[in-house]
Amino acid sequence: MADSTRLKTLDDAVKKFSEAAVQSSQQLETQKHQFEAHTLRMDHQQGLLADMVNQVMLLGSKIDCSLTKRPLHGAKSSGHQGENTGVLCMEQPSFPARSMRLDFPKFNGEDPLGWIFRAEQFFEFNGTGEALRLSIASFHMEGKALQWYQWMNKQAQFPSWHCFTHALEARFGPTEYEDHQGALAKLFQTSTVLDYQEKIEALANRCHNLSTSFLVSCFISGLKPEIRCEVMSFQLTTLPQTMGLAKLQEAKLNELKKSSWRQFGSKPHYYLFLYHLPSHCYNIQPIDFP
Repeated sequence: MADSTRLKTLDDAVKKFSEAAVQSSQQLETQKHQFEAHTLRMDHQQGLLADMVNQVMLLGSKIDCSLTKRPLHGAKSSGHQGENTGVLCMEQPSFPARSMRLDFPKFNGEDPLGWIFRAEQFFEFNGTGEALRLSIASFHMEGKALQWYQWMNKQAQFPSWHCFTHALEARFGPTEYEDHQGALAKLFQTSTVLDYQEKIEALANRCHNLSTSFLVSCFISGLKPEIRCEVMSFQLTTLPQTMGLAKLQEAKLNELKKSSWRQFGSKPHYYLFLYHLPSHCYNIQPIDFP
């Protein structure tokens, strides 16, 4: 009774997940339009704010000029009439500095694509100019990566950050002869869905301009048959929803196996019937449940 209740609960969870996935897709589409409209409004407001800042700075400059041309009210004067001895202190506008401290990633020759991504995120966050990027990166090279950088730098092979990243990817990254997109299409699940998902993500990060439909198709086609059939029936269009449904189906099958083990007292056996002609007799051989 308890096993059937758990299976019914998992079935209900799968149905709810499907309904939630459809609803989530609709909500994402609505939020996308709202975000685009909000972006336009923000751009307009940023333009207005920039104009206001310029006007305030211009007004402040005019005030400084007018105050330096006449004595301050109540200020003491020297023997010469009209000489102003007052001192005017104008406070410069202060802007809140970023309180978050980010450490620049070190590179020792491993995972060059990941290092380039993190380095460019660091530069973008801190507003680092093109001229300083190579100098900052050189301080964080280690091991064989440092040796390579020293040699290439002596040969003046890095005229820009863009050239440097291309040279680094060619030296430490995968070769152009590796067909990552083909490997992605040939990948199959051999253990858990989570392990299969991590392999899919690792290969997808090395490919460019892959459509969502292609990634969803590759992921579904490589799943185990008992999981793939259930996932295909829902016809999901986004990769996160497809991966989530596959994990849920895997949990459902694992629960079914556990309930079968409890029912039989041990691992159940499937019996393979081998027919021997012409006597029409058969032998029964037990095969352990996987």
